[in-house]
Amino acid sequence: MARLGRILPRLSADRPLLRQIAALDGQRDDPELRAVGETVTSEPGRSAELLRRLFYTWLRLDEPGHPASVSAIPVPSQSSGPGARRVPHEAPMFVTVAVADSGTGAADGEVIVRRYPAARQNGHGPHIASAHLAADRDDPDRRWPRTADVLLVPRGRTAARPEDDPWCAWAAESSGCGLFAAETEEGGCLALLPDGARVRVSWRERPAWATFALAASAFYAWTVREGAAGTARARPTRSERMVVRAGDLPDPGLLDLDYV
Repeated sequence: MARLGRILPRLSADRPLLRQIAALDGQRDDPELRAVGETVTSEPGRSAELLRRLFYTWLRLDEPGHPASVSAIPVPSQSSGPGARRVPHEAPMFVTVAVADSGTGAADGEVIVRRYPAARQNGHGPHIASAHLAADRDDPDRRWPRTADVLLVPRGRTAARPEDDPWCAWAAESSGCGLFAAETEEGGCLALLPDGARVRVSWRERPAWATFALAASAFYAWTVREGAAGTARARPTRSERMVVRAGDLPDPGLLDLDYV
């Protein structure tokens, strides 16, 4: 620790904290820091794998088939609103969406969204037989983003203009991804599709439950998946509006889809 303390710079109370932390990124490849790291472990990056193997050996049980991973640490949050996050990444969700024509002329259609925590589902039960998987692109448990239908990236982890980045820059690690959603202001998202299309999805009327992840799943079902009649919908080139309901909650939301 004394050696590490001599290498690392000290934080200053006179300068913005985030700038100081960002400046440390360039030290990752510092040879002296690497040498310190080699004194800590002979198997860097394999702690979860080796410890799980040891524990399952002691218990005389077979290891799970998926790679060992670490869980994100919950972080403090003073906000309790829909944008508040307790973990650094979005939790993976199996999502079912029922799509129907709207009963009024105020919207082009209606969707009912139900979400189920993916890590708590034992296989594909009947309640999620037709579900799609929505997962954070940076989830440390890589089995979720690698198999996701919808990849999510919260604000602060995208480029200044995510619409300028090609599809391959975002979905390279996912084998079956059909939609990339970069969070925008007020719980909306910029949706990037494999064919290069870009759509801005925004809440015109936003209930307390409305988040960008839910908006992304609603849009995915509305535009990419088959509709209630069992036929694929042609993607329009004009703006659309849809009513969104979260399960049995009484207050609906209203999403605007702007095809750009």
